[in-house]
Amino acid sequence: FFTHTMSHGTVQIHCKGVPNRVTQKQWNNFVNNHIKGKKWLKNYRSGSEWIIIVKEHEKQEWQRSLNGKSIQQNRVTAFITNDDDTSHSHSQRGRGRGRGRGRGRGRGGASNRHQSAFQNSHSFSTGKGGGKHKYGKVFNKHLTNKQQTDVLALCAQRYSADTKMLSLAGIITDDQEEWASFSNQSFVQHLLSIIKDNCVEVKSIDFSNNNIETLEAFRNIQQFTPFLENLSLLGNPIPNFSEIGYLHSLRYNLHELYLQNLNLLHEVSQIKELYVFEIVKRFPNLRLLDNESVQTQPLVSFGTPLDELASNFKQNAHLIPVSAHQPCPNQSQIQSFINNYYELFDTDRRKLIALYHVDAI
Repeated sequence: FFTHTMSHGTVQIHCKGVPNRVTQKQWNNFVNNHIKGKKWLKNYRSGSEWIIIVKEHEKQEWQRSLNGKSIQQNRVTAFITNDDDTSHSHSQRGRGRGRGRGRGRGRGGASNRHQSAFQNSHSFSTGKGGGKHKYGKVFNKHLTNKQQTDVLALCAQRYSADTKMLSLAGIITDDQEEWASFSNQSFVQHLLSIIKDNCVEVKSIDFSNNNIETLEAFRNIQQFTPFLENLSLLGNPIPNFSEIGYLHSLRYNLHELYLQNLNLLHEVSQIKELYVFEIVKRFPNLRLLDNESVQTQPLVSFGTPLDELASNFKQNAHLIPVSAHQPCPNQSQIQSFINNYYELFDTDRRKLIALYHVDAI
């Protein structure tokens, strides 16, 4: 299924028969008491099993030490699974991007530039999507126990506790099975639950190049990732700004967002300033957008401080050749123009281009 979930030279020790009431601490103590001088690479619960990832040359010792032992009056059955049995790998494509390159926050010193947590891209794109399945809306297709185990093993392999980065770039390919889709709400919710339980302090997640066409299943992502600050959705065919709205729960959390999405740029007539504006108004605490520092100045500037402008207006109000007490003869036409203008501004701004003079700024 996924791109190589485990490193070469490692195996999984699956342990069954462990009561559900056993905590992580209790399980760790049990394991440590029965095997001395050895260290696991990963140790986690997956459904009714506990899975321990160990070095391949130690697998027999681990299996013998745990198999048949009792924990809370329950006998443990331990068996070995090679990485080839769980990876279902098709290629090495899409291995994690960017292992956390620092999230500089310095506000003083020589430079205020924040560093991206992700690998840089140099151009906008519409993103690749579809494959043999084309999902435009969310659906529900439940995961089997084996599929849940695959997802868990993948996250265990791709999470860096040092940088608090989870790199899930390129895990969904064109020939993926139907359940493995970010349009599958069951898949996304299970993935987020794993992140919540096993990547507790994750600050950066890379979802780039995963054929993501809708973000609807991410509407409650903040509940699972309370410390998330940096998010990459690079290379996904996200069609419009409405989809970005599903990330509303991250409104005040995000410091970096990586999109470089040509669909979004086309929606604002390829006007970069409008593109930035549309993103920043949804995430007001954003510092980096597409690896560029966010400019906080308003789209429209009057060139004069507002207090000075208001003072000048009051002083010269008597010179304005319009009286508020006299009805405007073209009031209905003006009102109609304003209503139509703002309706197009809020729905399809490209149609407004025809209203402007060719030399308009």
